[in-house]
Amino acid sequence: MKMPQKTKYEHIHFEKTPRGKGVYYIRLNKGYFIVGMVEYYKPWKKYATEHFRGFVFDENCHRDIADFLDQLNDKL
Repeated sequence: MKMPQKTKYEHIHFEKTPRGKGVYYIRLNKGYFIVGMVEYYKPWKKYATEHFRGFVFDENCHRDIADFLDQLNDKL
């Protein structure tokens, strides 16, 4: 699968993991912490996110994550 066109946003960015095809880290732009993962979720037949405990997202981060998911899911 090709990387989506937009991967960097105001506060977060998405990066392919060494784990395998179609798995992405959600990282903070400042501090470079991994705050979640994006991967294909078979029961729903689309990409979804898993957010790691202790990280808080506002509506802008959720919009950015939704935009990235839309890019991935539109290619299915």
